[in-house]
Amino acid sequence: MKAPDAISWSVVLPLGRDCGDPRPLLDALEEQVAPLSGGRHGILAVDDDAPEDARAAAGAWGSAHRSLVLLRNPVPRGPGDAARHGILLAGGERILLAIDPPAIPEGLVARMEEHLDDRNDLIVASPRIDWTRPLPPVQIRRELIARALGPVASLFVGRDAPLGSCPLHLYRRQAAREIYQRIRIDGPAFEVEVLYLARRYRYPVLETPWIAAPVDRTDDPPDPRPLGRLRELMRIRYGRLRGDYG
Repeated sequence: MKAPDAISWSVVLPLGRDCGDPRPLLDALEEQVAPLSGGRHGILAVDDDAPEDARAAAGAWGSAHRSLVLLRNPVPRGPGDAARHGILLAGGERILLAIDPPAIPEGLVARMEEHLDDRNDLIVASPRIDWTRPLPPVQIRRELIARALGPVASLFVGRDAPLGSCPLHLYRRQAAREIYQRIRIDGPAFEVEVLYLARRYRYPVLETPWIAAPVDRTDDPPDPRPLGRLRELMRIRYGRLRGDYG
């Protein structure tokens, strides 16, 4: 990989214990990011207890693509820690975080870059909305509650939460570093903490659809960690009261 000061884009890809073969996703990321970066990009895959075959597949892909660097957490720590590990080492002015996404729609990353150029610091791509909307400070507060409590409610109403995980995040480097130097949550709910910190430090956030049309997600399995999400929301509030976030 080229020296960090020559990189315009960095891609961070956490590889957890449930990941499959990462090569199709790596191909899609390479295909969408390379034209935007003029070839000046790097991919940081962070192995956080990935299966041996997934690790070997990533290594084989890296042997054919100089853009990939494979990092490894010494012990399993969770997707939040893996994201922090990669982002704080990333050298690009634009940092794309891919959190175990399904197949990436054609042109999605380019559309996210357009939104980033329009005076935003963080763009999140969500499969659960069909329009692009800003998340100002007051609305982010509501989003935090909805994202944390939605899965709890889904247990009782028997349907998916209206707001869920956002598989792609695109950051300006300054915003990414300031946010990830402060996150404390290592598990999947770290996305809620990212939104909280973006609000706290006044970084403009935009949520954009994963695809242009509404998606029927009624067959998705329910979130297996609803109470964990609620607990993490309480951790964020407790950390704020203790002054953990500076």
